Amino acid sequence: MDLDKNKIYEICSDNLPDFLRVIDGMTYESEGIFNSEMLLLVSLIKHFNVKLIIESGRANGQSTKVLAEYFKNPEYKIISIEFVKYSPEVKYSYKKLKNYKNLKLLFGDSFNLIPNLITEECCILIDGPKRLNALKLALNSFKNPLVKAILIHDMYKDSPFREIAEKLFPNHFFTDDKEFVKKFRRIDKKNWIDLRKYRDFRSWGPYRRGKKKFKSYSSTLMAAFNYLDSIDINQFISHSHSKKLMKTKWRVKYLLGGWRKRIKKLITFPISYIFYEKTINHGKSLDLKRLFKLWFKLAYEEFKVMFKK
Repeated sequence: MDLDKNKIYEICSDNLPDFLRVIDGMTYESEGIFNSEMLLLVSLIKHFNVKLIIESGRANGQSTKVLAEYFKNPEYKIISIEFVKYSPEVKYSYKKLKNYKNLKLLFGDSFNLIPNLITEECCILIDGPKRLNALKLALNSFKNPLVKAILIHDMYKDSPFREIAEKLFPNHFFTDDKEFVKKFRRIDKKNWIDLRKYRDFRSWGPYRRGKKKFKSYSSTLMAAFNYLDSIDINQFISHSHSKKLMKTKWRVKYLLGGWRKRIKKLITFPISYIFYEKTINHGKSLDLKRLFKLWFKLAYEEFKVMFKK
């Protein structure tokens, strides 16, 4: 590991006062990245002295806003990529982020966009795509030696992808490290309070999700460093029990647990489409035929995923 744990504790402690000033007054968004996790990210960016920051997966734009506030200096360049153009989150995040001068908001597939965006030394945050595709994106990005560190969200111990990630990236650090949690969990207190305001997370807390114990402190951010060797991700899946978990229990958990989001996505699609085309894409007229075509396509894909064996 290029950075030992003590060094990580040290750089996070050094950056803590400035970080607390930046996040003062910010409200946590559901499924966002916790303060202690963001502290690790900004500390690594400063440690590696990179001026280019790439984010894959913007959603509500919480982590994007923290980055934009912390790195307001125009010498920094922040590029945020979101795959889904037509969603309520696009409108919400656009209004929140549109005035930051050194922040560029892109839409598209990170697998296609990121290789051309790496023009200098950088750090990359992956909060979408998730799970296996997140690991594949990290592997692809590390092929470029200009990438100093990649941070992947939702790498908690209960996830079958955690084991794969540990094997793929030997030089790593997780924010559920016991000493890290002990040192910095206090700055997450407001995150937990804000999170419990949402219906689906009212009974969540450190090391638990509802009545069930959770092996990790929270969703967990993984940091991987300077890993340049090319490895076929499928060789780990095929030799691990994770493959079985992903096909059965894990798959059922995610499909059934996300039905509210799927319905909301379908209901709000027309409004999200109109906002993007009129406000962001600056379209003078709406192609209603295309709207309905995309709407039915989305419905088909959602049901296809739900009933796929």
